[in-house]
Amino acid sequence: MRESKIVWHKYPDEKPPKDGLFLITHKFGNKKEVAIAYLTKDTNSNNLIAWAKLPKPYEEEIRDE
Repeated sequence: MRESKIVWHKYPDEKPPKDGLFLITHKFGNKKEVAIAYLTKDTNSNNLIAWAKLPKPYEEEIRDE
């Protein structure tokens, strides 16, 4: 099984290169939550603290028998 490495980018220091779906970390008071959200280059959020590209979807390995 291959694992995708997630590279987090601190927001707003680094903004997404294009509009699209991203993995995000955002905060609500003292709690942090990871979610998938649609971000644009113009996204402006005080709750967003980091974003990352989505990992590749799971694929089953084909085994030769």
